Amino acid sequence: MHERFGLRLGSTKIRLCVLALLWAGVTGCPPVSDSDGDGIPDTEDNCPDVANPDQADSDDDGVGDVCESPVAGGNSGVTGQYVSAQAQVVVDPETNDVRVGCAFCHPSAHAEWEETGHARAFQALLDVGQADNTACLPCHTTGFGQPGGYQNLETTAALAGVQCESCHGPGGPHVSNIMDPALRPPAGVEMVSAAICGTCHQQVHHSLYEEWQASAHALVTPTVAEGMVAGEVARVTNCGQCHSGEINFLTRIQGEPVTDAFFVDRGTTVEQLNAIGCVNCHDPHAVTNNGTSLAGHIDTQLRFPLVVNPPPADAITQASDPDRFGLCGKCHLVRDDDVWTKTARPPHHSMQSNMLNGEMPVPDGTAQLVINRQHAHTFTERGCATCHMYREEAAPASAEAPNTSGHNMEMNLQSCLPCHPPTQNIQARLSALQDSVTARLNNIRSRLDGAVGANAWEYTSNGGPNATGQAALSDNVKQVRFVYYYILYDGSLGTHNPAYTDRLLTFAEFLPLP
Repeated sequence: MHERFGLRLGSTKIRLCVLALLWAGVTGCPPVSDSDGDGIPDTEDNCPDVANPDQADSDDDGVGDVCESPVAGGNSGVTGQYVSAQAQVVVDPETNDVRVGCAFCHPSAHAEWEETGHARAFQALLDVGQADNTACLPCHTTGFGQPGGYQNLETTAALAGVQCESCHGPGGPHVSNIMDPALRPPAGVEMVSAAICGTCHQQVHHSLYEEWQASAHALVTPTVAEGMVAGEVARVTNCGQCHSGEINFLTRIQGEPVTDAFFVDRGTTVEQLNAIGCVNCHDPHAVTNNGTSLAGHIDTQLRFPLVVNPPPADAITQASDPDRFGLCGKCHLVRDDDVWTKTARPPHHSMQSNMLNGEMPVPDGTAQLVINRQHAHTFTERGCATCHMYREEAAPASAEAPNTSGHNMEMNLQSCLPCHPPTQNIQARLSALQDSVTARLNNIRSRLDGAVGANAWEYTSNGGPNATGQAALSDNVKQVRFVYYYILYDGSLGTHNPAYTDRLLTFAEFLPLP
């Protein structure tokens, strides 16, 4: 290699010795070790993280075959700003700069990534004979079309596939001086923007990003956002867990504490906030096996199981516990004060999982208003995604008929067909159900107006009486109005759980009012 170290170009001995000399400022090599237990000391091993006693190196690039990119080829061109995910050491013959791949310092993250579809993205092109298609290479390789990025298998095979630098950006500057924080690629909460994934997961074949943009998940709720950037009490720590991509990522996924001054301290504006995006539901680094047991469902690296079917619960501590529910239920559930005795504001618009499960929380020590009732919809194979994430592959996909992934979260009646054949006329049945529920809700509102006075029964935040006036309302009035809003704010007008909705409506229709 270069003479001042007394090593030959391509020698596997440089892996630890050179790095120790350059970065640690010590003389000699580190203590002899054999990380993979294959009988070859790490200083002599061309792949010290994976057992390879034969040291096979088909392309003679100094990296053992077991640690190589899934496809064979040379890596002589990996000397620019991209360093590759592989645990390899490359020396620029012109500048003598020593570069190491991401796995050299991040072996655990690399091992998880190797099991994902991203790692096999280039192999997918090989399988269909499109390995040279320049329309495909930007999203199936790392850095294609960029200085120092993927060129071809002969010179940059180590950059085949979707690797760390595809999302985090080129690692060359970072490995040139690992002690400089300013050169480190963005990571953690800095990577929650859905636009990062949308760089590739878009257009006719993978229209996930466009669909997500059309969903409520992509919206930053104005009043909540303004409160968060202003540091209002409980806006970040409470609301942010489900209304902010950043806070959700830090608290629910990373388990890190935050304060209501989080965005104030960072100087974040409303325009810079991220809504709930890709990484809040999917783990980009690892296969999780959440959902692979579902028929026709590949591993989409979901952070939590898609389907969990807990028995109905009445206690507010259980009904508001996100650990009881699957992925969607982490946010779509009642808040910890959503019981009929509250007076300031109605229940939150988020009780979909509770309604689907046929349950309603009640104040501690009180009886349930109606008997809990699960429904066939409670046990659909893919849970919420059964109806709200209908998937369909076009043949062939085109701008007029793109593949559908369901990331707009809109209910699609096509998803009903496995259980409801066309003879049942599901559209007519659904319209009849929702029209009936709407009419009954309107009658309940009129009933409250007639018994107490227009808006005199309302919550304070909805123009109702103040705390003194709220205290004067009877328990029956409070229970009926809570049921009214519980059904109304569920948003499905009975679709999530028709039988339980009917029980709640009947209760509100016949409970005596003053």
